[in-house]
Amino acid sequence: MATDRYYVCEKGHKIWAGNLFDCLSDQANDKKHPCDSCSIPTHIELVFDFADGPCLCKVLASFYEIIDWPIEDGKTREFYPFLIVAENVENGEQYVWSPYWHIDRHPNGTIEKRKYGQYATVVNIDSYSRLLEKAKESGYL
Repeated sequence: MATDRYYVCEKGHKIWAGNLFDCLSDQANDKKHPCDSCSIPTHIELVFDFADGPCLCKVLASFYEIIDWPIEDGKTREFYPFLIVAENVENGEQYVWSPYWHIDRHPNGTIEKRKYGQYATVVNIDSYSRLLEKAKESGYL
């Protein structure tokens, strides 16, 4: 859903962020990317293509977990569910985005295949909080 992604500094310089998985996992791991033009630290901006037009959002936080299990031929499948907190740069509305990836690894650690979960949801943060509260009230959190 988020196609365009940039590292942006406070001076407004934009740098293509490259691989989305690497971009978001670097953010989660607190790996900084200085601006190529001025060396100022950058943040990530994503463009979500909603039905009513594109929405430019600043990534406020990125979190992920790794869940793995064995598959055929001694390989391992790693599942990376992400939780991204983003803010609309025009109106300040916050969203939760939940992209995910599967990575299949050979026994020696090399990657055979990385697959992006194309049906990631983008939910207003208030709605997401209400959903979590309902789960908590029902005894699940």
